[in-house]
Amino acid sequence: MTSERVYNLTHSDKTLTAAFATSPDSSPGELGKTLYAEHHHGIHKPNATGGITATIRDMLKTGHAPDEAKEAVREDDPTPEDLDRAAECGQFGTRPTDLFLKVYYDVLKTLDVDPWAGAISPPLLGSRGVVTLSIISV
Repeated sequence: MTSERVYNLTHSDKTLTAAFATSPDSSPGELGKTLYAEHHHGIHKPNATGGITATIRDMLKTGHAPDEAKEAVREDDPTPEDLDRAAECGQFGTRPTDLFLKVYYDVLKTLDVDPWAGAISPPLLGSRGVVTLSIISV
């Protein structure tokens, strides 16, 4: 089940773009560190690994993933209720396919440990939009 913390992150109005617009003198890197500070480094979850960087660092030191990371990886399929909750975390317009929601559900699980795991502000992770395409050819 998608945690309440992840649900709140995806429904928040806090994004790096909005924070930068209100504080243009701050660097995006510093704003990124402070934007979701309450979710970092074990404050919200005492056994958190600190994100993918800490997990990789531990793997290089010990040769295996930390126990917390192993527990976070489950092989079972999400239930229909899990998929419904994942669909609620996105802004898709219409409900995506179950296959897409299974992938999105797995992505949402990573936000429990690190809100920046998706490399984008969590409210924008499941949003939709238009990307213009330019094709340049010889």
